[in-house]
Amino acid sequence: MACGSYSFETRAKRGLNKAALQKLFGLAADQDAPLFGVVSRLAWQKGIDLILANLDLIEQIGGQLAVLGSGEASLEELSVPPRKRGRVACLP
Repeated sequence: MACGSYSFETRAKRGLNKAALQKLFGLAADQDAPLFGVVSRLAWQKGIDLILANLDLIEQIGGQLAVLGSGEASLEELSVPPRKRGRVACLP
């Protein structure tokens, strides 16, 4: 998935990894958007509900959210509202 590693000195290369992640998750290609990532078991006790409650805030700041995880069926079955597609994506 990652296009390559980078260090502080070569941090300009991080844009390649961001673009690859956006493509993998079906997010809009936007190098200026803050990209938030969550890798977690999808469970209420992990605070996933707090993230879901703040999707509008993430959208307001022009951010994107990529969630990778599986867990409780009630959380896995939540779909991304059509107006948030390109900004929010979940993969199992």
